[in-house]
Amino acid sequence: MSLIIQNLRHLNHLTANLAPLLKPGHRLLLNGEMGAGKTTFTTSLCRQLGVTEAISSPTFTLVNRYEGAIPIYHLDLYRLHHPSSLLDMDIDYYLFSADAIVIIEWAEKLDYLYPDTFCELTFSHKSAHKRLLTIHSVGEDYAAFSEALSKPFA
Repeated sequence: MSLIIQNLRHLNHLTANLAPLLKPGHRLLLNGEMGAGKTTFTTSLCRQLGVTEAISSPTFTLVNRYEGAIPIYHLDLYRLHHPSSLLDMDIDYYLFSADAIVIIEWAEKLDYLYPDTFCELTFSHKSAHKRLLTIHSVGEDYAAFSEALSKPFA
């Protein structure tokens, strides 16, 4: 499923619809070119989940943990160049965490380590302010995500 994100208000609408469905153990895998909206999406979603601290892309630290209604691990794999580097950072701990929501930017770098179930969100530029969001969910636990994200925006 694909949809156009019209503006920041629309993005906040999407994350407000998605947040109530998220549970510990859910994995959101974010892909897309630089500046397409992955971190902005993550920031909006974390706000919806009650995170009050500053949210930033963990490009240099690789992982940030946020405390909200549910703990959130936010990973950024941009600087990793080979899947074996993921094993060095104990990626399994994050991918299979049952106590937190896991959001991974540049998830395509997981390569053969992609989990069995997930919701993949791919962002691409449509214009200066609009983004194309493609949603691909795998697993029963993620079935309602596409519907929640496609609720009309007024």
